Amino acid sequence: MSRRDRPAKPALSQETIVDAAMVLLDADGLDGVSMRRVAQALDTGPASLYVYVRNRDELIGLLIDRIAGTITLPVVGPDTDWREQLIELMLNGIKALGRYPGVAVAMFANVPDSPNALALTDALLGLLTQGGLSRQARAWAVDLLALYIVAAGTEETLHAQRGTEELRKTDVHRGAREVFAGLPAEQYPNITDLHEELTYGTAEQRTRWSIDVMINGILATDAKPS
Repeated sequence: MSRRDRPAKPALSQETIVDAAMVLLDADGLDGVSMRRVAQALDTGPASLYVYVRNRDELIGLLIDRIAGTITLPVVGPDTDWREQLIELMLNGIKALGRYPGVAVAMFANVPDSPNALALTDALLGLLTQGGLSRQARAWAVDLLALYIVAAGTEETLHAQRGTEELRKTDVHRGAREVFAGLPAEQYPNITDLHEELTYGTAEQRTRWSIDVMINGILATDAKPS
């Protein structure tokens, strides 16, 4: 096919580069996203991308921000059920990260400094303010809650890779239940005694409980810098 007969390539921009990277991310996870592969998808050379994106690290940051932008933020008002909205916001964050293998792991030890990630942090702080927490408690609590979102999102991606995400909606630990039930009671008395309780509940039930525990602990433990 001659150059004249080819369809026109989309104009390169940071947005089109992120669009192409998102397609690769959706298909192959973060490991499948490279500057070379993005360039191939856009029918150009890798050097052309560096005009708009400095390197792969910046591209990953832009992907994270794009994903953060898909999370619906709460509208906080005087009648807000801040606790339920906080739980829902965290659950939505976990689900959003859980769709893309590798993204949640990339967020560990990184400060959220992109617009959508900052908006998410600000929303968390706003809900914690509604809970009546002190300034320092809010500041430290948002770090704890963000860490949980990232960790739980990482777990979600692992289940997605194994094809067990649908099972988690109904029976999280079917295999573990069989293992625990068959253990010798004299060797593992506590596990065998609680084997049904240890494997009870869906993934969402257990996650909601975990978030509740964290909120209760945050409310009961004021942060007092030494």
